[in-house]
Amino acid sequence: MARRSEKDIQSETMIRLQEEYPTALILRQNTGAAKNHAGHFVRFGVPGQADLKTIIHGLAVEIEVKSETGRQRKDQKNYQQAVESAGGIYVLGSSPTKILEEIKCKITERLSGQPL
Repeated sequence: MARRSEKDIQSETMIRLQEEYPTALILRQNTGAAKNHAGHFVRFGVPGQADLKTIIHGLAVEIEVKSETGRQRKDQKNYQQAVESAGGIYVLGSSPTKILEEIKCKITERLSGQPL
């Protein structure tokens, strides 16, 4: 079986999130640089920010998607620490199924077992 790209995993994760949480706001966050019309580079995004951002039941959830062989970079670890320090939920994974399981577990824990 061919390895799936991060982009494919992200797409499937977004679809599955919307199915599981129909009222959730789900955003794909890009980082990088591009040339503007004057030929100058313009940077966008925050270094290390997660690939996906969602709000579920009023909770901010950041999702960093990796391929099976992908590893979290130092700036991504720093971003994770910032999200968690601010009270957000951060999930790192390479499988949409496992990502959704971890999100559900963390949300349930955060809401102290209140029904979703």
